[in-house]
Amino acid sequence: MSNRMFVTRKTLSRLENRDPSVGLSVVVAALQVLGLEGNILKLADPNTDKVGNIIIHEKFAKPKRVKLISWFSAAFFLLFTKTFSLMLEEE
Repeated sequence: MSNRMFVTRKTLSRLENRDPSVGLSVVVAALQVLGLEGNILKLADPNTDKVGNIIIHEKFAKPKRVKLISWFSAAFFLLFTKTFSLMLEEE
């Protein structure tokens, strides 16, 4: 098969072992030799590329908003706790 793809046996072995450094041209050549060249367009089809869709979703997803306590609420809370602790000390 490597002869028909015009690649070395080592390159074909890397393709079979899913080495990410193998070029796209080698993948296309393998598909052509196997008679699956019609699947070339499906390689990055958003309708069938689950991993690609997950990556895109994570990259462009809006971050969840975190409700922050307002400065007025924080000041009131601090004042209340300080006043309450002073009242407890006086008793």
